[in-house]
Amino acid sequence: MMLTICAFTLDCTLTGQNCISAERFLVHSRIYDRFVQGIASRLQQLQTGASCSGTRCDFGAITMPAQADIVEALVKDAIASGARVCVVCDMLMGI
Repeated sequence: MMLTICAFTLDCTLTGQNCISAERFLVHSRIYDRFVQGIASRLQQLQTGASCSGTRCDFGAITMPAQADIVEALVKDAIASGARVCVVCDMLMGI
């Protein structure tokens, strides 16, 4: 689905690199399930780590403990507001 590819690129590829990265997507209910499935599928394929380690790395790790706390608070707030978790990473295992 082309929309999923575009959304993924806007949201993930530019994260932290561009002040105009997408933060939210308004998705029509007719395509919502396919959209979420497409994004989740792409997210599950990403690898985190240090690019200098010689292994594949799509995203670097969060380097500041305070930022990890902010991300955790955002995820908890989203879940409390009705969001459902579709992809779980190590950091979010306890949430």
